[in-house]
Amino acid sequence: MVLFSSPGGNDMLEGLDFDNAASNINQIIDELRAANPEVIIVIEEMAPGLQELFSSAELSAYYAGLHELVSSIVSEKSTDSSPIIPVDMHTGFSDELLADDVHYNETGADFIASRYYEVLNEVLQR
Repeated sequence: MVLFSSPGGNDMLEGLDFDNAASNINQIIDELRAANPEVIIVIEEMAPGLQELFSSAELSAYYAGLHELVSSIVSEKSTDSSPIIPVDMHTGFSDELLADDVHYNETGADFIASRYYEVLNEVLQR
């Protein structure tokens, strides 16, 4: 099992090309499956950064694009032998959960951990 955290997040913050980030995310998944055709991939639907930071049109569009990409990867690349399972980190997330522009404070870490716990608990029950 692999926990794929914030796919494309650093690319977005560094202003790297979206298509390149998308290609890298897909390549990582392909390489994981090449190493283990039955790998379970738990992929984050990334939490937002500081609302003020993400209010720019460019970052907002990139962030939305990453969410669309993760959604399409889950629906198009998930298989019975190697499921890709999304973890919703953005619903209910707020600036109060951040220590800085993009990193979680202790309460934010608890929020993220509880989201992972819900998904992992379900996966491990199978």
